[in-house]
Amino acid sequence: MADQTFVIVGAGMAGAKAAETLREEGFDGRVVLVGRERERPYERPPLSKGYLLGQSPFDDAHVHDEGFYPEKEIELLTGTAVTALDLAGHSVTLDDDRTPTYDRLLIATGAVPRRPAIEGTDLDGVLTLRTVADSDAIGVALERGGPIAVIGAGWIGCEVAAAARSRGADVTLIEYASQPLEGVLGTQLGGFFAGVHRQEGVELLTGARVEALEGSGRVEAVRLADGTRIACEAVVIGIGVDPDTRLADAAGLDVDRGVLADEHLRTGDPDVFVAGDAANAYRPRYGRRVRVEHWATRSSRARRRRARCSAAASRSTRCRTSSPISTTSASSTSGCMRRRIGSCCAAGPTSAACTPSGSATTAGSPPACTSTSGTRSTRSSSSSATPPSSTRSGWPTRRCRSPSSRSRRGDDPAGVTLPVRASSPRALAPGAMRVILGGENGGDGRPSDVVHRDPP
Repeated sequence: MADQTFVIVGAGMAGAKAAETLREEGFDGRVVLVGRERERPYERPPLSKGYLLGQSPFDDAHVHDEGFYPEKEIELLTGTAVTALDLAGHSVTLDDDRTPTYDRLLIATGAVPRRPAIEGTDLDGVLTLRTVADSDAIGVALERGGPIAVIGAGWIGCEVAAAARSRGADVTLIEYASQPLEGVLGTQLGGFFAGVHRQEGVELLTGARVEALEGSGRVEAVRLADGTRIACEAVVIGIGVDPDTRLADAAGLDVDRGVLADEHLRTGDPDVFVAGDAANAYRPRYGRRVRVEHWATRSSRARRRRARCSAAASRSTRCRTSSPISTTSASSTSGCMRRRIGSCCAAGPTSAACTPSGSATTAGSPPACTSTSGTRSTRSSSSSATPPSSTRSGWPTRRCRSPSSRSRRGDDPAGVTLPVRASSPRALAPGAMRVILGGENGGDGRPSDVVHRDPP
């Protein structure tokens, strides 16, 4: 294998974890990791949470320490864009005209934020959130002061609005649907989050359609279809992302709402694989393709599947893999999950409503609801339910889950984390507003760190 070269296009979470796993599993050939950004690989969730709030340094977001890449003999090319893929010639073209060759190629190009097709999106002060540079730009806008308008009340929009309000900004959150997060959580829980934002001083406008952004050089206002004009110093657009398939499409790979791949993440070219947000892979369990945008998916699937499959592929003419990885589809259970969530949280931590239909609490099983803390939920195995306590971010959380879910990782969704009203803080904590629908997958199509479910 020492004479083999594995090129990874995209130095995000999926690309970095794939490179790590290649080394962990014994690949001793050349590994080249190419990233457009000047920073070494980092996690994106902190960009709308602790980093944006100024509570955690950016260094905490890095996937690996600075010395990891030279120590593992991984050639990390930052600030370098891949401009073309030559599948026939087994090479990639870089923006400095170098053309490194490969034996195996992994496409991990991620996603790009959507911008609405309206007038004014090219004005100064109109921002999106995907990279650390984007988060820094939003931070500068908040430091400058003045009202902020956020378009889109998905996870990114809600978290940016919460962070901006926590830093003292006047915030208007604009959503076309009747409630925030309605597409994934439904009207009932969407209404819950609407109440949380309004209680903390966010002006939330639902059922509102943005017609244009106004300004002379710099954005000055958002104009709605009903004629309402919302004055602002900056606008953050958070209406979701699209998979970055430009390189794959230009190279002739099959593309449809992502780069098409089989259950082993192999594309139509046997030497090319795809990972992370850009992948639209076939799932045998569901008999269809599913594209996922989720932090855990980028990390664990890159480690357990793509790099393993690819490392094996470099040792033989065909990729030898184990059984397909187990994943969660929110589409098959979202309706009953929403009903169970609502019943559980209304009835309290000991309610039988937390147990899915067909399941029963048995002796030795933990209670249906257990307490969690922090801004990212974990699979707690606590044997007793305790009252929620304050977290470092100000909003405690309570987890509703199935008593039998501990042994079903990657099976049906097991629960959600909801913010529980605390008596002290006035500031929303963005990290407390994270919903985890068990296993690897969640259920929202907007942010960079939450599941995207394509329609059947």
